[in-house]
Amino acid sequence: MKHYQSEEWSDYIRGTLSESAAEPMRRHLESGCARCRRAVVVLEAVLEVARSDARHQPPAAAVRAVKAMFRIQRLVAALDKPAPAFRLAFDSRQAAPVGVRGADIQERHLIYKGDNLAVDLHLQPVGDNSLNVVGQVVSGQRGPIADVPAFLLLGGRIRSQDLSTSRGEFSLEGGHGDPMHLCLLLQNDELIEIELPALSGS
Repeated sequence: MKHYQSEEWSDYIRGTLSESAAEPMRRHLESGCARCRRAVVVLEAVLEVARSDARHQPPAAAVRAVKAMFRIQRLVAALDKPAPAFRLAFDSRQAAPVGVRGADIQERHLIYKGDNLAVDLHLQPVGDNSLNVVGQVVSGQRGPIADVPAFLLLGGRIRSQDLSTSRGEFSLEGGHGDPMHLCLLLQNDELIEIELPALSGS
Protein backbone atom coordinates (compact mmCIF):
# COMPACT_ATOMS: atom_id res chain seq x y z
CA MET A 1 0.00 0.00 0.00
CA LYS A 2 1.35 3.41 -0.93
CA HIS A 3 1.55 5.99 1.85
CA TYR A 4 1.69 9.74 1.31
CA GLN A 5 4.16 12.14 2.90
CA SER A 6 3.22 14.85 5.41
CA GLU A 7 3.91 17.56 2.82
CA GLU A 8 1.37 15.97 0.49
CA TRP A 9 -1.25 15.69 3.23
CA SER A 10 -0.61 19.32 4.18
CA ASP A 11 -1.46 20.37 0.64
CA TYR A 12 -4.48 18.07 0.68
CA ILE A 13 -6.09 19.49 3.84
CA ARG A 14 -5.37 23.07 2.75
CA GLY A 15 -7.18 22.38 -0.52
CA THR A 16 -4.29 23.41 -2.75
CA LEU A 17 -4.20 20.22 -4.83
CA SER A 18 -5.94 19.69 -8.14
CA GLU A 19 -8.90 17.31 -8.15
CA SER A 20 -6.92 14.71 -10.09
CA ALA A 21 -4.20 14.75 -7.39
CA ALA A 22 -6.59 14.87 -4.43
CA GLU A 23 -8.91 12.05 -5.56
CA PRO A 24 -6.47 9.13 -5.07
CA MET A 25 -5.52 10.52 -1.65
CA ARG A 26 -9.18 10.68 -0.69
CA ARG A 27 -9.65 7.06 -1.77
CA HIS A 28 -6.55 6.10 0.21
CA LEU A 29 -8.06 7.57 3.40
CA GLU A 30 -11.39 5.86 2.72
CA SER A 31 -9.55 2.55 2.39
CA GLY A 32 -8.85 2.75 6.13
CA CYS A 33 -5.12 3.50 6.29
CA ALA A 34 -4.56 4.26 10.00
CA ARG A 35 -1.08 5.71 9.47
CA CYS A 36 -2.20 8.34 6.99
CA ARG A 37 -5.38 9.07 8.96
CA ARG A 38 -3.24 9.94 12.02
CA ALA A 39 -1.10 12.25 9.89
CA VAL A 40 -4.19 14.03 8.58
CA VAL A 41 -5.67 14.46 12.08
CA VAL A 42 -2.44 16.00 13.39
CA LEU A 43 -2.04 18.32 10.40
CA GLU A 44 -5.69 19.44 10.64
CA ALA A 45 -5.10 20.37 14.30
CA VAL A 46 -1.95 22.32 13.40
CA LEU A 47 -3.80 24.13 10.62
CA GLU A 48 -6.62 25.11 12.98
CA VAL A 49 -4.14 26.55 15.49
CA ALA A 50 -2.43 28.54 12.73
CA ARG A 51 -5.78 29.91 11.52
CA SER A 52 -6.77 30.82 15.08
CA ASP A 53 -3.50 32.70 15.64
CA ALA A 54 -4.01 34.62 12.40
CA ARG A 55 -7.40 35.85 13.65
CA HIS A 56 -5.83 37.45 16.72
CA GLN A 57 -3.70 40.33 15.49
CA PRO A 58 -1.85 42.53 17.99
CA PRO A 59 -2.86 46.20 18.15
CA ALA A 60 -1.36 48.29 15.36
CA ALA A 61 0.18 50.67 17.88
CA ALA A 62 2.02 47.78 19.57
CA VAL A 63 3.36 46.55 16.23
CA ARG A 64 4.61 50.04 15.35
CA ALA A 65 6.27 50.38 18.76
CA VAL A 66 8.12 47.06 18.42
CA LYS A 67 9.29 47.89 14.89
CA ALA A 68 10.45 51.30 16.05
CA MET A 69 12.44 49.72 18.88
CA PHE A 70 14.23 47.39 16.47
CA ARG A 71 15.05 50.35 14.20
CA ILE A 72 16.48 52.28 17.15
CA GLN A 73 18.61 49.29 18.18
CA ARG A 74 19.99 49.08 14.63
CA LEU A 75 20.70 52.81 14.67
CA VAL A 76 22.63 52.59 17.94
CA ALA A 77 24.74 49.72 16.56
CA ALA A 78 25.42 51.60 13.31
CA LEU A 79 26.66 54.71 15.13
CA ASP A 80 29.88 52.84 15.95
CA LYS A 81 30.63 52.19 12.27
CA PRO A 82 32.38 54.68 9.94
CA ALA A 83 29.78 56.68 7.99
CA PRO A 84 30.05 57.18 4.22
CA ALA A 85 31.04 60.65 3.04
CA PHE A 86 28.23 62.89 1.81
CA ARG A 87 28.59 66.37 0.35
CA LEU A 88 26.13 69.18 -0.09
CA ALA A 89 25.42 69.35 -3.83
CA PHE A 90 22.65 71.98 -3.78
CA ASP A 91 21.37 74.58 -1.33
CA SER A 92 18.50 76.85 -2.32
CA ARG A 93 19.77 79.41 0.15
CA GLN A 94 23.10 79.69 -1.63
CA ALA A 95 21.44 79.58 -5.03
CA ALA A 96 19.40 82.70 -4.25
CA PRO A 97 20.67 86.11 -5.42
CA VAL A 98 22.98 87.84 -2.93
CA GLY A 99 20.43 90.54 -2.08
CA VAL A 100 17.79 87.92 -1.28
CA ARG A 101 19.87 85.71 1.03
CA GLY A 102 19.16 87.80 4.06
CA ALA A 103 15.42 87.58 3.60
CA ASP A 104 13.22 85.33 5.69
CA ILE A 105 13.06 82.21 3.54
CA GLN A 106 10.16 79.96 4.48
CA GLU A 107 11.61 76.77 3.01
CA ARG A 108 15.09 75.48 2.31
CA HIS A 109 15.86 72.87 -0.34
CA LEU A 110 19.02 70.76 0.06
CA ILE A 111 20.51 67.92 -1.96
CA TYR A 112 23.28 65.75 -0.53
CA LYS A 113 25.22 63.26 -2.64
CA GLY A 114 27.47 60.32 -1.85
CA ASP A 115 28.67 57.27 -3.73
CA ASN A 116 25.77 56.41 -6.05
CA LEU A 117 23.25 57.80 -3.56
CA ALA A 118 21.39 61.09 -3.18
CA VAL A 119 19.24 62.54 -0.41
CA ASP A 120 16.81 65.29 -1.42
CA LEU A 121 15.53 67.38 1.50
CA HIS A 122 13.01 70.16 2.07
CA LEU A 123 13.15 71.98 5.42
CA GLN A 124 9.79 73.56 6.19
CA PRO A 125 8.94 75.64 9.28
CA VAL A 126 5.75 74.76 11.16
CA GLY A 127 4.69 77.60 13.42
CA ASP A 128 7.35 79.15 15.63
CA ASN A 129 8.75 76.08 17.35
CA SER A 130 8.76 73.19 14.90
CA LEU A 131 10.32 72.12 11.63
CA ASN A 132 9.32 69.53 9.05
CA VAL A 133 12.02 67.63 7.21
CA VAL A 134 10.56 66.04 4.07
CA GLY A 135 12.99 63.98 2.05
CA GLN A 136 13.66 61.27 -0.49
CA VAL A 137 16.55 58.81 -0.67
CA VAL A 138 17.48 57.65 -4.18
CA SER A 139 20.05 55.21 -5.54
CA GLY A 140 21.63 55.98 -8.90
CA GLN A 141 21.16 52.34 -9.93
CA ARG A 142 17.91 51.27 -8.26
CA GLY A 143 16.03 54.55 -8.02
CA PRO A 144 14.01 55.34 -4.86
CA ILE A 145 14.88 53.15 -1.87
CA ALA A 146 12.00 51.87 0.25
CA ASP A 147 11.96 50.81 3.91
CA VAL A 148 14.88 53.00 4.98
CA PRO A 149 14.55 54.00 8.66
CA ALA A 150 14.93 57.78 8.98
CA PHE A 151 15.63 59.54 12.28
CA LEU A 152 15.81 63.20 13.23
CA LEU A 153 18.20 63.80 16.11
CA LEU A 154 18.07 67.05 18.05
CA GLY A 155 20.71 67.63 20.69
CA GLY A 156 21.79 64.00 20.40
CA ARG A 157 18.27 62.64 21.06
CA ILE A 158 15.80 61.08 18.64
CA ARG A 159 13.05 63.62 18.04
CA SER A 160 11.09 61.70 15.39
CA GLN A 161 11.40 58.73 13.05
CA ASP A 162 9.84 57.42 9.88
CA LEU A 163 10.24 54.64 7.30
CA SER A 164 10.70 55.55 3.64
CA THR A 165 7.87 54.64 1.27
CA SER A 166 8.12 52.78 -2.04
CA ARG A 167 9.06 56.15 -3.54
CA GLY A 168 11.89 56.57 -1.06
CA GLU A 169 10.06 59.40 0.72
CA PHE A 170 10.01 60.14 4.44
CA SER A 171 8.75 62.93 6.71
CA LEU A 172 10.11 63.99 10.09
CA GLU A 173 9.19 66.71 12.54
CA GLY A 174 11.40 68.31 15.17
CA GLY A 175 11.87 71.53 17.04
CA HIS A 176 14.34 74.19 16.04
CA GLY A 177 17.71 73.64 17.62
CA ASP A 178 21.38 73.05 17.16
CA PRO A 179 22.82 70.60 16.38
CA MET A 180 20.18 68.82 14.28
CA HIS A 181 21.12 65.62 12.46
CA LEU A 182 19.32 63.45 9.93
CA CYS A 183 20.21 59.74 10.10
CA LEU A 184 19.25 57.22 7.41
CA LEU A 185 19.89 53.54 8.06
CA LEU A 186 20.40 51.52 4.88
CA GLN A 187 19.60 47.80 4.58
CA ASN A 188 23.23 46.79 5.12
CA ASP A 189 23.18 48.82 8.36
CA GLU A 190 25.30 51.50 6.71
CA LEU A 191 24.47 54.82 8.34
CA ILE A 192 24.06 58.12 6.52
CA GLU A 193 24.39 61.00 8.96
CA ILE A 194 23.83 64.59 7.78
CA GLU A 195 24.09 67.68 9.97
CA LEU A 196 21.28 69.97 8.89
CA PRO A 197 21.78 73.72 8.69
CA ALA A 198 19.49 76.12 10.53
CA LEU A 199 16.57 77.15 8.37
CA SER A 200 17.50 80.82 8.51
CA GLY A 201 21.26 80.26 8.54
CA SER A 202 23.63 81.31 5.79
